[in-house]
Amino acid sequence: MIMNDFSGKIRKKRYVLRFFVLIGGALLIGVSLYGLFRGSYLILEKQRVKSLEEENTRLKARLLNVEEQIKILSSLIDTLYVRDLALRTMAGLEYPPSEYQEIAIGGTFEPGTNSGGDQLEIIEKEVDKLLKFSEYELTSYEEIQAKLEEDQRRRDHTPSIIPVRGFLSSRFGYRRDPFTGQRRFHEGLDIVAPVGMPIVAPADGRVKRVKWESGFGLVLEIDHGYGIVTRYAHTSRVLVRPGQVVKRGQVIAYVGNTGRSTGPHLHYEVRINGRPTNPLKFIIPAGVYYD
Repeated sequence: MIMNDFSGKIRKKRYVLRFFVLIGGALLIGVSLYGLFRGSYLILEKQRVKSLEEENTRLKARLLNVEEQIKILSSLIDTLYVRDLALRTMAGLEYPPSEYQEIAIGGTFEPGTNSGGDQLEIIEKEVDKLLKFSEYELTSYEEIQAKLEEDQRRRDHTPSIIPVRGFLSSRFGYRRDPFTGQRRFHEGLDIVAPVGMPIVAPADGRVKRVKWESGFGLVLEIDHGYGIVTRYAHTSRVLVRPGQVVKRGQVIAYVGNTGRSTGPHLHYEVRINGRPTNPLKFIIPAGVYYD
């Protein structure tokens, strides 16, 4: 009902049908929009689920591939460990500590034995084991390399060849002195050779001194390290100077007849920690290899 303020008349109008029509239209539109959005959501959700399923399939395939690669890597490291033990034996090194053997023995990795988080945890543990063992192998091979290099250095610095071509006129040990006729200890070898015959270093080393000694004439000494010193007496000329590094086979002097000598020859000595040692023990004949 509507009342007019000026005339005081009252008019009546009905809005019921129009109201319900409007409400119905609004509801119809709302339901339609809901259905449209709901349908779109379901389609998108279905696509998302399908995409997740496809991604899950791809991840499973990649996980299986990683497991197979880990198994191959584990087998290679096991082979590396066996060869490492062989090399340590050849190098004269002790076997690795027991904790590293336990790392190596840790069991055979079998891919696909579990699934989900459990399998991922197994893979992480296996990768951690391989990393630790790889670090050990690196340390072990560095140790083997250092040992082999040190062994090679010791061989290079150990006298092993005769210093001059000639023939032995007097050996190491007690003999009758050619000048006095008395029995005396001869601390080296006498190698007869003509004056000017080259004398070579029997091993790597550093020249210790070059000096003139009464009886021995012009003397050269080489320090080879490891307590080994070689001496060369009665030389006519020395080609190296104190402090100089020499290599095995390098010409260091020439045979002479200086000092008290019955003829041209080289008096050759090998001293270990200051004590005379039979030089024949440090001469390997050509074509012979001693292990």
